[in-house]
Amino acid sequence: MAKHIVDGSGITAACARCGIAPRTHREWMEKGEAGDDDYLAYWAAVTIGLDDRTQELLERCDKDGRHDAQNRWVVERINRREYRLPKEVELSGPDKGPVDLKARNEAYQARLAALFGVAQVAADAAAEDVDE
Repeated sequence: MAKHIVDGSGITAACARCGIAPRTHREWMEKGEAGDDDYLAYWAAVTIGLDDRTQELLERCDKDGRHDAQNRWVVERINRREYRLPKEVELSGPDKGPVDLKARNEAYQARLAALFGVAQVAADAAAEDVDE
């Protein structure tokens, strides 16, 4: 299993090549992580294989300062705990308070007015009020 992972197979493909179901793999990994002697060697080999593959992909991503989106995607899938992109982002305003959207919108409108002229921005704002 670990060899297939290091060679670049995903978990599902590695399981298929080894003749085990992904569910069986997950169960064995859980038992090994919990310290069950019957599954500890399996857990260690797969974990080390995943870490080696992750390291190899990260090195490719950083080579020559290039951002390699495909390798980063694979890294995220291999090691979701450490490299997963957040599903949610929490924003806060000054002093960790709430973000004042009305004030930010007014500042944005003021910048647009300065760039494009007050009349156009006011007309657009009036049109938005009618649409709502």
